[in-house]
Amino acid sequence: MADRVVAETKAEADARHHDEIERALVHQMAASLWRLNRIEEMEAALFHKAFKQQHELLGPEADPGEVRIAAY
Repeated sequence: MADRVVAETKAEADARHHDEIERALVHQMAASLWRLNRIEEMEAALFHKAFKQQHELLGPEADPGEVRIAAY
């Protein structure tokens, strides 16, 4: 009987340990996804700003392809 109680207690402790690890991993995944989304938004904003600057430099008659090339 005592062995069974010890085994159940060990199993419960192992399960709690795995739950803590899984919780930490899920938190890391969520934080990483948030950072990736934020980076994508910042990248898009930087490209938009560069396109706008190049369009102003090249003038309103500039070919959109040339504006894009100049922005990169």
